[in-house]
Amino acid sequence: MTAAIALRHAGKVFAASVRGQSPFVALDNVDLVVEAREIVAVVGPSGCGKTTILKLVAGFDVPTSGSVMVNGRPIAPPGPDRALVFQSPALFDWLTVADNVIFGPRHRGEPKTDYLARAGELIDAVGLAGWERHYPYQLSGGMRQRVQLARALINRPAVLLMDEPFGALDAQTRSRMQELLLRIWAAYHPTVLIVTHDVEEALLLAHRVYVMTRAPGHIKSCVTVPFGHPRGVDLVGTAEFAALKYSILKSLWEENV
Repeated sequence: MTAAIALRHAGKVFAASVRGQSPFVALDNVDLVVEAREIVAVVGPSGCGKTTILKLVAGFDVPTSGSVMVNGRPIAPPGPDRALVFQSPALFDWLTVADNVIFGPRHRGEPKTDYLARAGELIDAVGLAGWERHYPYQLSGGMRQRVQLARALINRPAVLLMDEPFGALDAQTRSRMQELLLRIWAAYHPTVLIVTHDVEEALLLAHRVYVMTRAPGHIKSCVTVPFGHPRGVDLVGTAEFAALKYSILKSLWEENV
């Protein structure tokens, strides 16, 4: 079976921004695979290239070496088959919740009846029924992130890319958003690649966790998470969870020595 996402010996070098400086090697010989309908997390030190991986898969950039494939094809420019969810919801302040959600398919000229039906379903799925006519400034941070998630999913992407999506939220809201993401995944089964600094979050969400080295980033290890879905906060208190979390944290601490 063809992997949904495959990086093979992928490297990325950025030209020096100042004359006389050396080029910056962001990624070096990265091998990473995400199977269809799998949730995979990437953790690593700050500046190790985690977000660069997402940008390569999304088509915002191209590798300097190696290959990046999505569903067996070389990466193409950004398209609705790959949705990117950011830490800070990139919503249009002058549009309502509903209009933010339907922006993509309406802009592409899809049939109105189709995208309105999908929007209603998704707004309900993310827990925002009744908020359709509100504007982003009237919403909490968690609610704005729900809008961003619904807007990403309305395009029916095969791949959902998430860059620290819950990092700016308080602990309680973050926990609720993690549970929401797992419910959304169970209902729609997108392939999910999520970047996070939070090892606990990675273990609560992902089937596998890739651990990266410090820059130039490459894959240090890939950890299979042995817990089935759905997962709840009760799992965090188990000895098995604590041991797995410690092993990943120890691996990351070694990169900061």
